[in-house]
Amino acid sequence: MPEPKLEQQILSHQAELQVADKLDAVENIDIDIKTDFWKMIQGHADGVALSGKGMLIQKDIRVQELHLQTDNIDINPLNAVFGQVELSHPINAIAQMVMTEADINRALNSDYIRAMMQQIELHLAGETVILKPQQIQIKLPDDSKIECSGKIQLTEAGMTRPINFIATMSPRTLRQPLKLLNFATDAGVSLEFLAALIPKLEKLVNLPYLALEDMALRIKDIQMQPGTLTLTADAHIRHLPHKP
Repeated sequence: MPEPKLEQQILSHQAELQVADKLDAVENIDIDIKTDFWKMIQGHADGVALSGKGMLIQKDIRVQELHLQTDNIDINPLNAVFGQVELSHPINAIAQMVMTEADINRALNSDYIRAMMQQIELHLAGETVILKPQQIQIKLPDDSKIECSGKIQLTEAGMTRPINFIATMSPRTLRQPLKLLNFATDAGVSLEFLAALIPKLEKLVNLPYLALEDMALRIKDIQMQPGTLTLTADAHIRHLPHKP
């Protein structure tokens, strides 16, 4: 296999430094930008491959492994000549992300994800019941189910109280959405309540996009092993991480 051209090595190395400098923590990162000098000064690259381990990509959002692969991209030619990689336009990529149980639970209870969590409104017998997730814990016991437990704040008839819940889900695959297999609480709730809640929860956990600071992910497939989860997604990347 031929050695990468010198300008390709330099630009790839600068991109690694640029991305690593933005991240709060990273164990290892490898970026390969396919280009040459003439393409670079015209603002073109044949593609970018990124692989990283132990990446804290946003506060409390950690991934054990991340792999990204793009097709042709446009870059800012002037900045590229001086070793800075800046996208001229947002790009699309294929992403694979591996997260451990600890990574997932840290993310679910982060300020960022908690701010994104939607409250759920149920309309029962003319009354509005509001549910707000407070604390969530995930377990990945095998390759076929996700166990979830936590606390929800329930507001009805002007009164607010916490309730604990447990749930079991089957993972999303290329052939089927994520499915809620069972849901139970430690509070006395009616069948009408559960019948209204379960479709809302299934819609929530099957949201088409996951938005992060620099990219949006459309999850296509989830593969699981005990203690780890691998997401395959289409990624829309607005810009490479950089410090202002």
